[in-house]
Amino acid sequence: MPPVLTEKMEKWHSGHWAVTIPKEALQEIEQESKNYSSWREFSIEKVKPHPALTQFVEQVKKLLAEDYLAIALVKGLDLTVLSEDQARIGFLLISHLLGKPIASQLGETLYNIQAEDGVTTVNRTALYSKTTEQSGFHTDATSYLNLMPDVVGLLCIRKAKEGGVNRISNAHYLHDVLERDHPDTLKVLYEDYIRENAWAYTGGEKEPTLEERKANKYPIFSKGRWYPGLSFRYMRYLIERGHQLAESPLSQSQVNALNVLDQVLNDPKNFSTLTLEPGEILFTQNHLLPHDRTAFVDYPDKQLRRLLIRIWIDAPFLH
Repeated sequence: MPPVLTEKMEKWHSGHWAVTIPKEALQEIEQESKNYSSWREFSIEKVKPHPALTQFVEQVKKLLAEDYLAIALVKGLDLTVLSEDQARIGFLLISHLLGKPIASQLGETLYNIQAEDGVTTVNRTALYSKTTEQSGFHTDATSYLNLMPDVVGLLCIRKAKEGGVNRISNAHYLHDVLERDHPDTLKVLYEDYIRENAWAYTGGEKEPTLEERKANKYPIFSKGRWYPGLSFRYMRYLIERGHQLAESPLSQSQVNALNVLDQVLNDPKNFSTLTLEPGEILFTQNHLLPHDRTAFVDYPDKQLRRLLIRIWIDAPFLH
């Protein structure tokens, strides 16, 4: 491996993207949370300045803006001291300081990632976030709103009984590896791929027409389309399902390209792993960091089950 790539990947694997909320900032979060009886009452318009937290978030921004990192693991929220509501308010405060939180395709700013009984993606009409199944590497986006958030945040409330490990890669590094080892494949990944429309997952009443399905297409790698620099938009099963429903089969070169991409993505040299602990927050630069979650075993008691809170953020500092 060329020294430049080795150096970049060593930095990625170093774990230097973990930061801890300082005591003064935690006190600001705790004080702000006392203004609400529920996190649902939180309003950024009512929030007073929080200088310590604002200064801390500048560290997070620097990590997210660095192309070969683009990730920040935030530690310090103690859920033995803070309630779940207080942790959510802290999560919202930090997210607002990073940019503008935006509603997902389901209309929620804070979205619960928690498996539900009997839910499976076998028939492709369920979201992976509601199952215990492995998701596969992907970036967050929705064709329903034609939206690709800049930053994805995950707050861990409870972890699984077993499994549920996060696997995270970096599109800049992937692009370098593909350009070096599979240049012809990389060209194919810049082509448009049809993506399944999200109507079935979001309660849409009108099924897309065949022409609407065919028009719902995006490249996997692009430059300047969703974000000023390199951008990676991917979820394989939505691509395969999109082409199937649009009656436009993937070409053999496209299938081969997806196979090579998955092979590179799943090479342990090309991703880092972590299991979020309760109170930890993971922020990723969504244009650059494909992520995966391994399958997991959950607790029978719903009150003990794995629960992560997701937020999508429009982050002007990245543009």
